[in-house]
Amino acid sequence: MKRFIYTVIAGYVLIMMAIVFQPKVKPAPLSISKAGHFQGNSSTMSLSGKMSRKAKQGIAGAKPLVSSDSLNPNKQAPRVIKTYFDNGKMSAEWKFSKKEKFDETIKATLDAYYDNGRIWFESEFKNGKQDGMTKFSYPDGFPWEEMSFKDGQPHGDFKIYYPGGVVWIEGVYEEGHLKSLPKLYSETGEEKKKVSFSKAEQPSAYFRSFDASGKVSTEWSQSEGKEKITLKTNYKSGYISSEWNMIGSALEGAVKFYYANGSVWNETVYRENKPMASLRGYYPSGPPQMEVKFSETGTRETTTVFYPSGKFWFSFDAKAGASDQIPRLFSETSNADRKSDAEQKSP
Repeated sequence: MKRFIYTVIAGYVLIMMAIVFQPKVKPAPLSISKAGHFQGNSSTMSLSGKMSRKAKQGIAGAKPLVSSDSLNPNKQAPRVIKTYFDNGKMSAEWKFSKKEKFDETIKATLDAYYDNGRIWFESEFKNGKQDGMTKFSYPDGFPWEEMSFKDGQPHGDFKIYYPGGVVWIEGVYEEGHLKSLPKLYSETGEEKKKVSFSKAEQPSAYFRSFDASGKVSTEWSQSEGKEKITLKTNYKSGYISSEWNMIGSALEGAVKFYYANGSVWNETVYRENKPMASLRGYYPSGPPQMEVKFSETGTRETTTVFYPSGKFWFSFDAKAGASDQIPRLFSETSNADRKSDAEQKSP
């Protein structure tokens, strides 16, 4: 009997010690579900359904999954935006650095492709403006044009090439304006130069010169005391490749480039060395490819590019700043503006 009593007492003591010295259980930390609801252990709630003081403290210190800054394109914009052709191949890709500070420069690149996957256009940007090197390439990969930009405007040396890689045009821009008439070459390598005459040598009304292939390379006339000159370059086939109209030493009138098949490649109109009409580019089959609009002073404002199908592809503004750092970008099959879509997504 005594042994039984001692056993009961010992068991009671052990139970009491376990209760007294058991470790305290902390409530599970709060988290936020994808739907935005707080989740936690049932120990954070009282039997009445009200939150305990510790639970309320946990909510006060909780952080949202997506901050408001990540939805602000000026603070933190998507690192990559892509568009696609109807055939499913990528047509353009915009990549840029993540902005960490309010006054930090945002560097970016925009690459556009032919539907065969080869690069067509590649350009560097800073704070939404072209800044650095811009290149165009032919479908076979040969360079087409190389031009340096600063703060949205052509600035520095530039070159344009014939399809086989022979230099076509080379010159210098300064803050968006040509410093002088560029050097012009036919595909044979022959340079086309402005013809000038002394008063004693001047023809009475009209003069033409010819290149080695027998094609007209320079046309000269005079009206009201002003020299009117047209310089022309040619392909090896003899077809005209470009023409430049001048009065005196200044570009005045149409400037046109042509494809080897004779169709217009691009064209604009100059007044006193400044482009006064939009530069319009075309695909070899005729549909519009590109349009560059200029200000009254001849500097670039907006550039718009179209798919071969005629649908809008992308555009950017030379006046853009950090507040408009993402260009407008469209896939060929979609009317959705990827710029607007991108502004709603975090990296």
